[in-house]
Amino acid sequence: MEVRSQPKVQDGDEQLVDISPTIRVVQTPISEITIFIDKPIKDPSLYRDEQMVLLSAGPMDNVSLIINSPGGNLATALALIECLKSTQAKTQAFIVGRCYSAATFIAMYCDEIHVTDSAEFMIHTASFGIEGSTALVKSHTDFTIRQVHRILDEVYQGFLSPKELEAVRNGSELWFDAAETRERLIKRSKLLAKQEKKALYRDWEN
Repeated sequence: MEVRSQPKVQDGDEQLVDISPTIRVVQTPISEITIFIDKPIKDPSLYRDEQMVLLSAGPMDNVSLIINSPGGNLATALALIECLKSTQAKTQAFIVGRCYSAATFIAMYCDEIHVTDSAEFMIHTASFGIEGSTALVKSHTDFTIRQVHRILDEVYQGFLSPKELEAVRNGSELWFDAAETRERLIKRSKLLAKQEKKALYRDWEN
């Protein structure tokens, strides 16, 4: 990915910096960082700038991810998720149009998720393939299935029912419009808050 830095003074002490074609940073005492994920998600090496920006952002910074993507490479989604989990910044996803497959993984790990009226949410399990001996293919397949199931359980906890989650594991695609996505995200948020409260209470007791 080509990296460009072209600061342009705006109002007062504000500066607009183009980090790359998909990243905009408004530099103030609090940096407002915008990352566009609006293409098919490809190889992790194409997202080095996005990873760097997330990992280097400070606790006073705000990072907005504008998501309109059909999904794509699972390894890239997982790399961005780890950066979202590690960043000190406040993160928020804005779902504009498509948020399919691996793109839903990324959205789910932001601190806040904003669903526009045009949003479409699609969930399915991962696709993968490998060549080699029967034993090699079976070993890789068994490992990948375990990993994917673990990720699905973690990402969609509270968003999907156990029955829906099992259907996704078995190859079903689930589609949600903006209204249903909002409703399910509220339900998920309440569940996660309840779990966090219980964890804090257990730590206090210990």
